[in-house]
Amino acid sequence: MAIYQRGDNWYIDFTFKGQRIRESIGPSRKSAEKIINKKKPQIVKNKYLDIRKEPDPIRFQEYAKQYLEWSKTNKKASTYSRDLYIMRTFDKKFGGKFINEITAWDIEGWKSKRKKTCKFATVNRELALLKHMFSMAVKPWKKLRGSPVSDVEHLKGETKRIRYLMPDEFQKLLSNCDGLLGGFS
Repeated sequence: MAIYQRGDNWYIDFTFKGQRIRESIGPSRKSAEKIINKKKPQIVKNKYLDIRKEPDPIRFQEYAKQYLEWSKTNKKASTYSRDLYIMRTFDKKFGGKFINEITAWDIEGWKSKRKKTCKFATVNRELALLKHMFSMAVKPWKKLRGSPVSDVEHLKGETKRIRYLMPDEFQKLLSNCDGLLGGFS
């Protein structure tokens, strides 16, 4: 904890939960000393600034139920049923954990295992749901301070579908050509 002067104003400077905090106090050194002496016990007891309070821990299973309730009222029925289906795969991996204990490393492990059994597009779709779940937990619902999924990237690879023409489609295509594709039959 430090008190310093810059120009005419005095400042206090300290670190709380790994975050540097600097505040302008005013032109009086005595005021800065009084304020820092008031804040010392709060900092020691981890009660400085209510906005920095950690959200109450919640298990993934419980949070998934809350998210699915939101999904049921805010998404189409088909999307809700897909979310419900995907949630079963998440439940196997993250079910017993608290959501604040889930790390990007855990999600990368899930993604690599899932990649072995599913198509890339399926994994990416499931990952998109997980990203949305965690972003909702951070911003509007304030159940987390930060999302571990924000650092996880979607799989890159061949996601386009290759479609081959059936023999009758091929003949129809040839019959509609102006002879520019000569030599095929």
